[in-house]
Amino acid sequence: MIIKFVFLTILIAVNAFFAASEMALISLNDNKIKLMAEKGDKKARHLVKLLGEPSRFLATIQIGITLAGFLASALAAESFADPLVAILGAYSLPVSEAVLKAGIVLAITIILSYFTLVFGELVPKRVAMKKAEGIAFFVVTTLTLLSKITNPFVKLLTAYKTSL
Repeated sequence: MIIKFVFLTILIAVNAFFAASEMALISLNDNKIKLMAEKGDKKARHLVKLLGEPSRFLATIQIGITLAGFLASALAAESFADPLVAILGAYSLPVSEAVLKAGIVLAITIILSYFTLVFGELVPKRVAMKKAEGIAFFVVTTLTLLSKITNPFVKLLTAYKTSL
């Protein structure tokens, strides 16, 4: 059970990484980064390239956030619903097991949503607004790699979005 909490924490941290990345990149002083790139800073050059295609990096970030959230929800529901049904079922509650399980899954989802919202979204975005440049330089290599990996999927999403 502890391992499952560790995995949930990792997934919330992944969400935090992407949320902070998004806010940091959006909050950057583009002109300052361009000057740094012109002076030969490699990471600044990567940032300029990444910032030149906002729909691509935003789609990559959204894919990461969506996957982390989906996996966290699935893991939490799968890991904790049945044990909690067994524990609460021992109290002979006046509801069916199916209703009890549905209520527990709902409660798990609400609790997980709270932690994900606070620690996976709000806190990282707040920090990224204050430390945009440092975070952007920290995440640029990873985002560039992930952008290349997700490129086929991003192109598919972009083509679909454009056709609407």
